[in-house]
Amino acid sequence: MIHRGGTKYTTNPAKGAIQNPAEYDRINKEMIPAIMQEIYKIMECQKMYDYDYREAVKNDVLEYIREEIDLSDYDNLDQMTEELFDILYIKYSVNGYINNSYTSNRYTTEEYLNHNLDLLREAAKELDFSLDELLEKGVKICDVIIRCHLLSECLYLAIEEIKEDFEEVHKSDGKYE
Repeated sequence: MIHRGGTKYTTNPAKGAIQNPAEYDRINKEMIPAIMQEIYKIMECQKMYDYDYREAVKNDVLEYIREEIDLSDYDNLDQMTEELFDILYIKYSVNGYINNSYTSNRYTTEEYLNHNLDLLREAAKELDFSLDELLEKGVKICDVIIRCHLLSECLYLAIEEIKEDFEEVHKSDGKYE
């Protein structure tokens, strides 16, 4: 309206007073972009609750490997992967299995599950449970079940990330040149 001087439904006798190119530019080039930038910030905050279980479990596995594992103790990656799976399956810091809770905060756990019911459904199917049966056990158990369900996949992804480090450690034995 400010740009055209009216709505164009009828002729406007005050068109000259309404038309204001400077105001039009201020609204469209300053105000609306500033408002949209703030809206996008709010939307980004909402995205933080779109928790990525795969990335989280993979990062926990990597952290465990880097802090607790001596790569030179293993002859090959298959051996290390098998042993790590057995260790990590019950490791609290990776999936919360022993305590039936990865987080100690129910609200945080609910936020993690909020956009990941598809993963819970996958895990339920794998375990031959219904989604309702798992949900009845509580959100913390559901969270642990998803983490256990993803462990094998995430361990593989983590191993791929440390493969070069492993090969570097074993260069001297001639297996990885």
